[in-house]
Amino acid sequence: MSSIILLFFSSSLNAQTHSLEFNSQTFKADQIRRHFLHVPTGSNIAVLKMTNHSSDISTQINLHFVQLEQGDSFHLTEFEKIINLLSHSTFQCDFNVQDKRTLELCLTRWRPS
Repeated sequence: MSSIILLFFSSSLNAQTHSLEFNSQTFKADQIRRHFLHVPTGSNIAVLKMTNHSSDISTQINLHFVQLEQGDSFHLTEFEKIINLLSHSTFQCDFNVQDKRTLELCLTRWRPS
């Protein structure tokens, strides 16, 4: 079982931080969890913190984030990473976002072919 925390904040001083938390997430092989989140006004950085609460299960998770903009390549606003989430461990990463747009957060338990 995992918990996921996503923080949005601005690089400017005195900016308000916005957070979302997803608790008790379970991941089966090849199961995709998609969340569509509105990036708050003024936010330009997101921080993902993912914790594995299991004592006996280590797993690989494919993280994929994208914001689509009409007329632009999605590669400009895409972030993808495969992580090893060991038992009782935490992974954290930050990435750029564009405010007032929808962010698609896609998490998959990765299984090698």
